[in-house]
Amino acid sequence: MNMDELLGMMCVALSAVLFGCMPLLTKVASAAGSNVCMIALGRFFFGALFAASIVLCKPGSIWLPRGALLKIFKLSLLYAAMPLLLYASYQHIDSGLATTLHFSYPVVVMLFSALICHQSIKRRQLVSLLFCLTGLLCLMRLEGEANLWGITLAVLSGVVYAVYIVFLSQSGLQKLSVFVLTFWLALFATIELTLAAAMAKQLSLIQPPSAWLAELGLGLLTTTLALALFQKGVFLCGEMQAALASTLEPVTGVLLGCIALQESLNLPMCSGLVLILLASLVLLKKKQEQKT
Repeated sequence: MNMDELLGMMCVALSAVLFGCMPLLTKVASAAGSNVCMIALGRFFFGALFAASIVLCKPGSIWLPRGALLKIFKLSLLYAAMPLLLYASYQHIDSGLATTLHFSYPVVVMLFSALICHQSIKRRQLVSLLFCLTGLLCLMRLEGEANLWGITLAVLSGVVYAVYIVFLSQSGLQKLSVFVLTFWLALFATIELTLAAAMAKQLSLIQPPSAWLAELGLGLLTTTLALALFQKGVFLCGEMQAALASTLEPVTGVLLGCIALQESLNLPMCSGLVLILLASLVLLKKKQEQKT
């Protein structure tokens, strides 16, 4: 078994657990009166601060060549758009459903990798994808036409994230420290979201302490730590493996939604969670057989 791929999948799996905290913290900030733009802005602002503090405590420079900065800027446009779409979907549908629909992106990643990057899709990846999609269908709870807009936003957030993952894998930035990469990505996203919030007239620095604390948690857990781990995982195991392994995130999102937000969990949803877990095990089991 390739140790780099194993380490990459472990990084992605851990990032997925951390990313799974995003629906709960977003709901907390929203309930406190924060808007979609400010939640996303707060997340990246605090994420940039935490990432900068880590980088400055380690040897090496935080400054990058112009070419690398331009690539990160382009990536940041996609990454800043993704949470706006996903957080907006939380206003219309359950956080568990929104997170689940967001995970349409492994399909898009596979298609982009095959059609644009000319990468072959292995049988175990197709089996894992089948488990993922079946599990996602079990998790879906449609509550009428009123939720159509929320469903659209959640799916679109997944498509945008898929494009980001493919571009990240092909960016040639793997030699950079993941925390340096995370800092610049979060910094650019902060600037972009500040402009977006100002244009939408949603820029407001007066928020309740609970909203700021939730956004601080988003910055630390889902940006500085989770984003850095995910980027490392993509560089080590590739975009398709990372996309499939990261489907552990909705498991965390759904469970936290049930525990903290009293969202319902029925038998089909439990089956969906099990299938998503099996999807990740398929990837690992096949690799272990190859090693032996």
